[in-house]
Amino acid sequence: MNSLLKPIFNAGVRVILYAAIIVVAVLIVHQDAKLVVDGLKFSEQSYTEYLQEIMLLVTGVLFLVAGFRQPKVQGLTALLSGFVFTAFIREFDWLLDKIVHGFWVYPAFALLGGFVFWAFKKRATLAESIKELLSMPTWGVLLSGFLGVFVFSRLFGKGTFWKALMEDNFIRSAKNAAEEGTELFGYTLLAIAAAEYLIAKWKKK
Repeated sequence: MNSLLKPIFNAGVRVILYAAIIVVAVLIVHQDAKLVVDGLKFSEQSYTEYLQEIMLLVTGVLFLVAGFRQPKVQGLTALLSGFVFTAFIREFDWLLDKIVHGFWVYPAFALLGGFVFWAFKKRATLAESIKELLSMPTWGVLLSGFLGVFVFSRLFGKGTFWKALMEDNFIRSAKNAAEEGTELFGYTLLAIAAAEYLIAKWKKK
């Protein structure tokens, strides 16, 4: 293939692939609108929640693979993976709470501590890896996903906002759909950012 056309072709393939993933995510949210579990739509056991967990798991694994592909960025990928896997465990708080309330904190932070220690061992190249990430297009997608999940979806899903909006016609399922749907999109952006980072590291070696 012509060297000028190849980057355009590769970009087009990625646009189609990422768009397909987003379409699947939206279809799953639509499916959950019809599904009632334990008397509630968009519960912790909904397909939307399951897909969120899959996105987190995939994101963490992709960052790990990027680190093994280029050992000099392992300090950074350890921190990114550690954060993502901590969020992954947090998604199972409803299950771990059956042991004791708030129990998710212990395995999550034990795992995070291990990744932080790994990053500390690779601290010699950490600053340079972070600097490089901040100059990559991937950073914008990564930051957008992070803000989408941990800022926008949390504020957008506030019960007080939805009660004020719907007043006496408040429907919790609508509030849950909005919150979980935006959270899923944020997690999808994180997965896309991790994929793009891996692609960049794979090409560079």
